[in-house]
This record gives sequence, structure tokens and C-alpha cells, in this order.
Amino acid sequence: MSRKSPRSDEPTSLAYLFQKVASAKVVLEIENDKRTVTNWEALARMVQQQASLGNSSAIRLLNRMRKKFPGPPASGGEYIEVMTDPQMDY
Repeated sequence: MSRKSPRSDEPTSLAYLFQKVASAKVVLEIENDKRTVTNWEALARMVQQQASLGNSSAIRLLNRMRKKFPGPPASGGEYIEVMTDPQMDY
């Protein structure tokens, strides 16, 4: 005879659900190399890639993410630094 635990009437917190989903692991194939990362890292990489391609919505979202979650950006593709004419004069 199997016993089921009684269902709690308390709502599950959004923070708990976010943490559970964000920390779940997924497998990505990066440059013919399979790598296991969290959903959060996969999302950050996807937004960063879209921003590097010039997607204005992704650029705004990446800016908001960097303000809310400071730290080094996820490693990935090439970075292009935009310089003004005075910066290029030696």
C-alpha cells in the first residue's frame, strides 16, 4: 500500500520556483562540444548572443540583467569594442 503525503494548501513561493527552474541543468552544444549548464546561464548566453547581433530588445534586456545581477559576462563569442575618433588618435 503506497502512502501519499498530504497536499499542502500553502502556495509555493515564486522565489523557490524561480530558483528551481533557473538551476535546472540543460545540455548545450557549443562549437561541437557538449556542455551542461544551468537554465539561467543558457538564457544569459542567448540574450548576450542576440545583443551582439544588434537586437535592440536583447540589448536593453542585457543591460537590465547586468544592473540587477552584476558580475562578469558569460564567456562566448567575440566582443567588439566601439571607439570614437578621439580614442583612435594616438
